[in-house]
Amino acid sequence: MYISAKFLVLLLLINCAPPFVSFYMGEKWNNPIDCGLKLRDGRFLFGTHKTFRGLAAAILTGIIIGLLAGFPWHTGLCAGILSMTGDLFSSFIKRRAGKASGTNFPGFDQFFEGFLPLIYFYHEFSIGKSNFFLLLILFCIFAYTGAWFFKIISYPKSKNQKKQKTIKNSLISQIREIRSCKITTNPLHHFINFEDAFYYHFFMKTVFKILGLYEKGVKNALNIKFVHRTLYFPNLPGDFNDYSILFLSDLHLDALKDLPELIIDIVSSVSVDLCILGGDYRASMHGPYGDIVSTMGNIAKIIKA
Repeated sequence: MYISAKFLVLLLLINCAPPFVSFYMGEKWNNPIDCGLKLRDGRFLFGTHKTFRGLAAAILTGIIIGLLAGFPWHTGLCAGILSMTGDLFSSFIKRRAGKASGTNFPGFDQFFEGFLPLIYFYHEFSIGKSNFFLLLILFCIFAYTGAWFFKIISYPKSKNQKKQKTIKNSLISQIREIRSCKITTNPLHHFINFEDAFYYHFFMKTVFKILGLYEKGVKNALNIKFVHRTLYFPNLPGDFNDYSILFLSDLHLDALKDLPELIIDIVSSVSVDLCILGGDYRASMHGPYGDIVSTMGNIAKIIKA
């Protein structure tokens, strides 16, 4: 079951890759796979939303995430190719049915994208029919939920328009809003908060645990290193010669249990002329902060400046 869960995560990340690169790259390298070809019915072969950029992103994601998850490189490659083949097939059918490119068809949009790679997985790893259908159902549910979630972010509603109409902000505005955790034009912006949303942390923590990367990530985060930099200025006043400055920033003291103690050990071993505290003392963005104030007080006490 563990290997099935890893493959499900792999497929979901492959599914996320094309819209993700589309969101961040805008119109750059946005060349449709069908090159604008129209069939006798006067409709595009696949549509403008199916691009070489998205295809490449999905395949590369499959290979990279597959390797990280412990699969052979060809498993990720096949998963990416077969998933995108299924996606193109569903787009082909939708175009023949007269559906415009980008039109949502819940269930159908996700079915072939999950069905084809799962057939490969079924034969390659002998997962059994029950696991096959369970993975297919879960993929369709999660992939549709992800598409709905992404659509909310990519096409925020305008306060000056009717509710059924949507607008798409400029790429720069979208990035700024998400990075500042303020999706200002969307009524769900208090819920859709990437850095602080409980579901985001739960999802990412679960994904990394399934991939076997969580403990390694925690270990890396706790591997704090003191970095010394020497700066030379030709016109520096003599009073500042050999002047030392300790800069502490982005401590996120409540992120990991052992983090404050490690920081205190490092800071207590350093003697400086000046200490600068750069902010971001906590990871959480709301809630009680008494423990953080207390911990920062302990750090301030042992600073030798």
